[in-house]
Amino acid sequence: MNRPLSVEPKSGFRLQLVYPDGIEGMIDLSPDVGRGVFAPLADEAFFRTVRLRLESGKCLSLAFPDP
Repeated sequence: MNRPLSVEPKSGFRLQLVYPDGIEGMIDLSPDVGRGVFAPLADEAFFRTVRLRLESGKCLSLAFPDP
């Protein structure tokens, strides 16, 4: 599995991911922000706290602190 090396929040509730092979991708969360488990992400300052959750140096998931 190719796991991201970095995540960077962008405007419009998007996340830019960079992978070890140099591939970059963008995830657009805007359709889901504010709904269900994504409700806390509606606060853009909170959205910008995104980070990679690492274990043994490998990315397990994207993570936000508890709201």
